[in-house]
Amino acid sequence: MISIICVYNDKKVFNRYLQASLKRQTEDYELVALNNSQNQFSSAAQALNAGAAQTIASSKYLMFVHQDIDLRDSEWLAKAEKILDAIPTLGIAGAAGTPKQNGVLLTNITHGPKKSVPGKYTLQTPIPVHTLDECLVIIPRAVFEKAQFDEQTCDAWHAYVVDYCLEMHQLSLGVFVLPLNLHHGSLGSRNRSYYQALKKVLLKHRSFYSIIYTTCGHWRTRIPLSFQVLWFFLHTWIDLFLKKLITLELVPEWLLRIQRKRQEWRRRSFQLTNIKTTMATEPRVAVIILNWNGFNDTVECLNSINKVSYSNFKTILVDNGSDKNEGLRLKEIFSEIHLISNLTNRGFAGGNNDAINWALNNDFDYIVNLNNDCIVEHDWLSKLVLGIRFAEADFGSSRIMYYPETDRICSDGDALKPDGTGIVINHLMPYNGDSTIKPILSACGAGSIYSIKCLENIKVRGNQFFDELYFAYYEDVDLGIRLNALSYKGVSVPEAVIYHKGTQSAGFRSDFQMFHLEKNRILNEILNYPLWLIVLGETYYVLKTVLCLSKQLIKKQKRNNEIRQAPKTRRVQLIKTFIKSRFWILQNAADILRDRQERKAKQMINSGVYSHFHW
Repeated sequence: MISIICVYNDKKVFNRYLQASLKRQTEDYELVALNNSQNQFSSAAQALNAGAAQTIASSKYLMFVHQDIDLRDSEWLAKAEKILDAIPTLGIAGAAGTPKQNGVLLTNITHGPKKSVPGKYTLQTPIPVHTLDECLVIIPRAVFEKAQFDEQTCDAWHAYVVDYCLEMHQLSLGVFVLPLNLHHGSLGSRNRSYYQALKKVLLKHRSFYSIIYTTCGHWRTRIPLSFQVLWFFLHTWIDLFLKKLITLELVPEWLLRIQRKRQEWRRRSFQLTNIKTTMATEPRVAVIILNWNGFNDTVECLNSINKVSYSNFKTILVDNGSDKNEGLRLKEIFSEIHLISNLTNRGFAGGNNDAINWALNNDFDYIVNLNNDCIVEHDWLSKLVLGIRFAEADFGSSRIMYYPETDRICSDGDALKPDGTGIVINHLMPYNGDSTIKPILSACGAGSIYSIKCLENIKVRGNQFFDELYFAYYEDVDLGIRLNALSYKGVSVPEAVIYHKGTQSAGFRSDFQMFHLEKNRILNEILNYPLWLIVLGETYYVLKTVLCLSKQLIKKQKRNNEIRQAPKTRRVQLIKTFIKSRFWILQNAADILRDRQERKAKQMINSGVYSHFHW
């Protein structure tokens, strides 16, 4: 059921339009009508939040609507609910909106006394957009309970829906225009209070958006609004003047050609069919899982993937030479997966490369890497894909929580120390509810997503996306450094949640793990740093090690024997790791140098990596 909230200041208009059309509806609904003729409410956000609080808890959707809206069809509410139920990860839907393409208005509305048609296209399916018009919007109750209209920013009667749409994008939720017909009694207006409200919204979102597309124009967040308004009216007046001259046949031929080219460019820059195929349709995703003697974990992981709400994906299982024919046994249980069986353990890098190359030849749009010891939430993949698309990012990282202690963050993406050590963002921190999409250097390989476009441009050593010199650990950091060097954008998507058991294959602080962490730390420097940064990185490493040892000695002297010395086996392990990792570097020096030369030729090595250091 839909709960309808309307704030009106003219009872006659309310009865003539909205009330009359609601009485024709065949579907049950709830109406909360707030009379604001005495200006009890100071803003739309305040009034609508108050109205929503009065609705019954059993309704699935909240519809916020103007008093002069006429739902033309007696089954309008029934059709709307059916369409809304079919939209995955819905944040907000409305009757009119604008995508990020040339400011085109998408709507099936007629408006004004003459019932003019402002939209250039007749919509047949829900279309994703950047923002919506405020005359009619519908929000799932579950979403609105987490995020209401911002009464602080939107303290007047305009731009509150634009602000809400932008919030939904940052929550990785969809914003859609509905293909439903209705009539809006007024033509709408833009006065001083509209621009004052818009200015506050632009300031609020300027750190995340450079341009905000609305049904009343597109606005740049870093240019004073007064200049933009002046240009808007000047541009509109010039357009009208040229049209008048063309009608009177008073335009020179050269100016007529320019006007025709502008019109042709506008037609080419936006095609409704393009939006349907590139935005409304789910991109094709390859979910890659590696298995190496982890049968039970992999079964649990695949079971959780089979429950995701996203439909257009294919699971690729790479068995890295497991014992007891684990790959074939998993294929028998999960017949829908594509199985790649390797005779030997090719590591995280090699196994994923095998799957990525298969996906490249089978027309996928995105690659997702998922550890086999992870469990995913049902909307994880939908929110991960939607999050990076609306952030206009090329790669992204899930919010990875520990399992079974699910209140602690395992990773929100990867960062980098000056000495090449990869670190995870927000490690062991409790999740504070922040769902803002944020930029990152690298996506954590346990739950990452990459567009095919960006992967095709960062290959090294033939067809290697993850550099196989790494084998395991920090190969995701290395990939992130290369992507950033070529100006690709990465983000963390907090609403896309997975749960990670961690270190199930290698064991916590095993010799295997310690060796590859130290060896790959050095590789990060040699393969990605300019020479002066390699010197800086190793200087940082020496100072860090000396400082760490000094702190241990000071603590030992202060507490005498209260702190036990590290077991002899631990000290031996550290010494062996130090020697073995550097010996490996010397053994493979020729391959490492060829790798570095290739990266340098492809402009993947530059000083920009310095700006990503966490000191």
